[in-house]
Amino acid sequence: MLCGNKVDEQCGQDSSMTWQMKSEAERIRLVRGKDKGKPAWHYVLLVDDEETIEKLEEALGGNLNVADYGQLLYSGQGKDPPNEVVEEVHKKYKIDRGVSTMASVKCLVAVDAFRNKHSAGGTRTVFILGSLASLPSADVVFRRSITLSDEDKNTLSKGLALPPDRWTDLDVILTKYAQDENVSIGPQELFTQENEVSCETVLAKLRDFFSSSTDKDGAVIHYFGNGRKFRGDWCFSDGYITFQDLMDVYMETYRGRVLTIVSDCSHSGSWVKQCYEFFEGQGIIPCGHHAVKKGILLKVFTSCRQNDTASVLRFSMQCIFVNKNTGGNINYNIPKKIGKMQQSSGKDFTTMLCGKKVNEECVRDSSIYDMGNGKRESQNLPSKGY
Repeated sequence: MLCGNKVDEQCGQDSSMTWQMKSEAERIRLVRGKDKGKPAWHYVLLVDDEETIEKLEEALGGNLNVADYGQLLYSGQGKDPPNEVVEEVHKKYKIDRGVSTMASVKCLVAVDAFRNKHSAGGTRTVFILGSLASLPSADVVFRRSITLSDEDKNTLSKGLALPPDRWTDLDVILTKYAQDENVSIGPQELFTQENEVSCETVLAKLRDFFSSSTDKDGAVIHYFGNGRKFRGDWCFSDGYITFQDLMDVYMETYRGRVLTIVSDCSHSGSWVKQCYEFFEGQGIIPCGHHAVKKGILLKVFTSCRQNDTASVLRFSMQCIFVNKNTGGNINYNIPKKIGKMQQSSGKDFTTMLCGKKVNEECVRDSSIYDMGNGKRESQNLPSKGY
């Protein structure tokens, strides 16, 4: 009763009053529910719309996305929020009482405020894949742990409603992509030693993802985890997923559509070189015109160069950003030095390097196969290939 009167007393508010006329503290609710069968909780700042609030109350006990009813402030797994989050909510929103609870144990809700923000309707879908598998092999190069600086913490605090000790790559990645309204957040798979998975299982998941995708602007595969020494291959319980493995799946199920590969692991820059070699093996002249004709539309961005070791969170924090000049689209800082031993790398292989527009004829011919070696073969062309 926001008017301050009891249930059996006449309301003190009239029809001209809105929720916004009350403080934020009075519009905050703690919603408990389940996400994929597991307990979850959410602090929600309800919207300034009474009809929407009524729909929320009617939907309790059913399936709903709490983000549709207001701003998700904090979210997490478990029956109750941790004490530090409760204290933060009370302090930040000047709450001197218990927060009203909306119990909804059958409610299907999002565990992370950003995970389901764009679950559908975008023109691109991102598949986030993480693997912390530890293979019994000297070939595995682990990512270095880092100590977050105060600047890092301030940057993360702007987007993540989690205590600093619980930040993970997945949290940061989801937060970044959710800022792009053209992106739909697709599957998120994180494999550890507790839930190991084979390479073939992962490739099957990717095939299913590509086969079912209908996004007109293509898809993004974002990997984070451990990498193979000098090759940048993705590590799983029984071996590695190579660049060629991913290309085999692409050519079989997704050829003709744009695929952006983002690889955040040690030695990942090798995949950029391997992509050069892949295009050369396909007989594709280094220019986006010829890539389009062949229906092989690839963008490859990596967290480090071929011989670099990647650090946990560094690439996610410093190299993924929303480009306001392109309508809020996700972009990547390439190249950028993000540590003493780490510099991001990558290439958009759909770029028209000949200087002509998409609908114009390419001026490069089959004699040009410099493939990124910086060799200028003929005519007035850019000095580098792909």
